[in-house]
Amino acid sequence: MQDKAETVKYDIISIDAFTGDGIPAHLMTREAIEIYLHRLVGDGLILFHISNRYYDLHPVLEAASRELKLYGCFNRPLGRTHLKSYQVSPRCIVMARDEKNLQPLLNRGWLMFNNDNRLDKMAPWTDDYINILAPLIEHIRAKS
Repeated sequence: MQDKAETVKYDIISIDAFTGDGIPAHLMTREAIEIYLHRLVGDGLILFHISNRYYDLHPVLEAASRELKLYGCFNRPLGRTHLKSYQVSPRCIVMARDEKNLQPLLNRGWLMFNNDNRLDKMAPWTDDYINILAPLIEHIRAKS
């Protein structure tokens, strides 16, 4: 018999655990995203709040979405001139099974994943593989 909790489906699942110095990598693995998808309604959204001072987690999630055949978009970060020295621009990524479910965000200026060539070298994180240096290098590269 299936547990009632297993049958509950959500319209949106929000993962907001990346602003600290440590990265809870297990929340961004391919297997974790598959679990989120299992608990999501068909037209539901997965929202990752990935603001971080030291790591650029965008390529990791874009690589996972590519492998899982999901559509994704991200917000435009604020420029440093709009922030105090201790602030980090809010960075979010949303994934969906169908591109049309992202349209309200795109209408507000969000950008679709663009399958940047640099991501060909980025492997999605899994329960068996995590490369914590790649997002650190991407953060340094973006700042230069």
